[in-house]
Amino acid sequence: MYYKVTGNKVSGYVWHGYVTPAISKRISTFKSDSSYIKYLNTDKSQKLSRAVLKYFPNAKVSVDLSRRGAGQFVDNKPITKAMTTSNYKHVINLTALSHDLKTSYGSTYSETILNTLDFPVTTTNAAVAKTVNSILIKNGYTQAKISNLIKQGYKLGIYINGGTGISAASRATRGQLTLMRAL
Repeated sequence: MYYKVTGNKVSGYVWHGYVTPAISKRISTFKSDSSYIKYLNTDKSQKLSRAVLKYFPNAKVSVDLSRRGAGQFVDNKPITKAMTTSNYKHVINLTALSHDLKTSYGSTYSETILNTLDFPVTTTNAAVAKTVNSILIKNGYTQAKISNLIKQGYKLGIYINGGTGISAASRATRGQLTLMRAL
């Protein structure tokens, strides 16, 4: 079996034995913010997360908030609502923000941050992160505003698979960015 691979300068086919899947860890395995942040900063499956985090300098990442947005299992119980926000006072779901784009045919369509994170197949992590940032800016979430929200006590929830799976048999594309402030 061969896979078609495309890179920035090279594309072609590669034998499956030379390719290993990037596997994301289930967010339920993280018991503290520090262990989750270390994972985001070091794991090879989190390159897209690191690229996006560059647009959130000094943000305090919360594993609890990231878990709520990811909709994965917590303590072996499924989260039935992707965004349960109990214990949080102010919620800003950045994933739902959008901007309008024109097609080559002249029509317009709306692209959300979720769409951008869900389909990062044809571009680099830096380009996907740049698109996320442009959507944030078009919706008024500049670096200055984000920094101000963080100073007010908002924490960042981030969960991005970047096209990886949570097991060798699955390939999930899911992204979530949320700012929330605790009660």
